[in-house]
Amino acid sequence: KDGDDGGSPLMGFSPLATEGKDRKKGKKKKKRKGADDDFEADKPFRPSTPETHPIYREKKLDTIGAKKEGFPWDLRSSWQSYWIYISATSEDMLEELKLIFHHVVPELQKEANKRRVRIIPVYLQDGLSASEVQKCTIQMRLHEIERAHCLIFLQGRVYGDVPSQEAHDSAAEEFPWLRNFESRRSFQEIEVSSVFPELQIPKDNAAEARKKAHLHAENLKLLMMSELLTKRILIAQRGFTFMHKVPQEMHSVFKDPVYARDVMQRQLRTRVSKAGANNPVCDLLPDYPVEFRTAHSNGLYEMDRMAELEDFLLRNCREQLHQVYPNSGFGKWLRKNDDIDSTDQAVWALRARDMTMAHGRDE
Repeated sequence: KDGDDGGSPLMGFSPLATEGKDRKKGKKKKKRKGADDDFEADKPFRPSTPETHPIYREKKLDTIGAKKEGFPWDLRSSWQSYWIYISATSEDMLEELKLIFHHVVPELQKEANKRRVRIIPVYLQDGLSASEVQKCTIQMRLHEIERAHCLIFLQGRVYGDVPSQEAHDSAAEEFPWLRNFESRRSFQEIEVSSVFPELQIPKDNAAEARKKAHLHAENLKLLMMSELLTKRILIAQRGFTFMHKVPQEMHSVFKDPVYARDVMQRQLRTRVSKAGANNPVCDLLPDYPVEFRTAHSNGLYEMDRMAELEDFLLRNCREQLHQVYPNSGFGKWLRKNDDIDSTDQAVWALRARDMTMAHGRDE
């Protein structure tokens, strides 16, 4: 039975508990009313938080023990370059070119790494189309020959491509000796004539003119063999005993089908071998042996490993490399800056002198 004071707490609700519930209901009602007043369109745009990933930073002490890049303390004596110019017809000398680029050059680079020297082979291919032949002009070939330390001439029984008369006349403006040189000659004959001045003498000149030309050629040879400008000339002439294994349809690959051009190539081989025998900076490998292995349906072919040619090229290029850069490598770090400056100045003074009898660029 309820009393006047609201009854017993066991039989009814306490006024304090009722007041607390009313207070909570009021807060929820007020919160719902505030939520109704907020619209999504009224809220400012807030882009989503991008995903973050942990960043691993290397410790400062890790770079102290890292291996150095290998540059010398004096950057003026950094890596040098050893240029090799290769003159060869492309189709019949394909295996020789593979031998040079896949075996000879990598072996030389291993040796050159000890001397901090880069081996740079240069081969300007002939047999290009009319639109691409401008990329390998006579001027470009002769400039590369002037820069190269070692010249490799590979000769077979194919005469090679002949530049046009316009290209010959254009090159004669920069290289005056080409004005009296017989036109309609192959790229390789022009290249080898730039190295051997005696090959530049025209055949049909008078005796007095030929005598004067011979004297001029001797002076050029002395100038070319002067100190710091000496080149190594390597002439490798392929033998012809392998032709009995070559299929009949591939004979035109290794021998010029035009009789007149075949005669010109044989005469060029003879003249080059005679000029090389009288030149102290030239080494000749006559009639090196090759063995024909097989022919493929796509026109390519394979030959056995030419060990004699490989040994000839490696041995001479190594010797020339040691002569050109005798003090290169890690031992050069010990040289003083004054010694490096004096050597560089002497080299550039010699190269910048007035060479009135020299053929080629006037610089």
